[in-house]
Amino acid sequence: MNCAAPTLMPELILHILDQLAFYETSADRSQQVLYSCLRCLKLLVDSMNFAFHVTEGGDDPGSHQFAGPASSDGARLTQWTELTAQLCAWYNSRPQELTPLFETEEFQDTFPVLIFSNGAGVSSNALYHAAMLLLFSSKPQSLSDHEAQMVTDIDATQTMLMWHARCTCGIAVNSEPERTGCWDPILIAAFVLAARHITQSSERWDIIKCLTRVKTAGWRVDSLIENLRDEWGIDGRRG
Repeated sequence: MNCAAPTLMPELILHILDQLAFYETSADRSQQVLYSCLRCLKLLVDSMNFAFHVTEGGDDPGSHQFAGPASSDGARLTQWTELTAQLCAWYNSRPQELTPLFETEEFQDTFPVLIFSNGAGVSSNALYHAAMLLLFSSKPQSLSDHEAQMVTDIDATQTMLMWHARCTCGIAVNSEPERTGCWDPILIAAFVLAARHITQSSERWDIIKCLTRVKTAGWRVDSLIENLRDEWGIDGRRG
């Protein structure tokens, strides 16, 4: 949300995944789900490290950009391709408990509806789409969308930045902050990151209403709501 790469988090998650590696093939479904969720979080961290770097502006938030650390074009392309393929592999092999109970295609002026049976499904899938959004926001310029589809062997839809933004928002607005128990700073950040790509007025109001429900559930998101209102030039007279 702040367009900055994490610092200590990559090492911490690697340590946790190493300690829980046997969970991946455990007969206990809850252990498999836990490992898969942590794996998705690790891939999000890797995507953040790829996408964000600080320019000469230092800690000034305005100096952060969608661009990876300085490296050769070839090395950067390889890293992007590997990360995208790993995320797609996660998505295609996630445990059944992390797949939607109900899913619809998006309609004009409405987000896609994705309903999950548990908070782990809500959170992990939102983080998956946020990670893909970051990667396609920072895709190497030499790589076309068609080439991206070919080198990663993914569905054409998944190469669309806006599809991932809208899916992230669709997951969030169809999750009840008061009941699901999955809302936390990471999910809120992923939601706000995706929200900034949304241009439809009605969908922006859906986002504001959802964040208002998150606030009612106890999270301090007043400044996030106000920042989005300012960015979008809307006031509080509706909703």
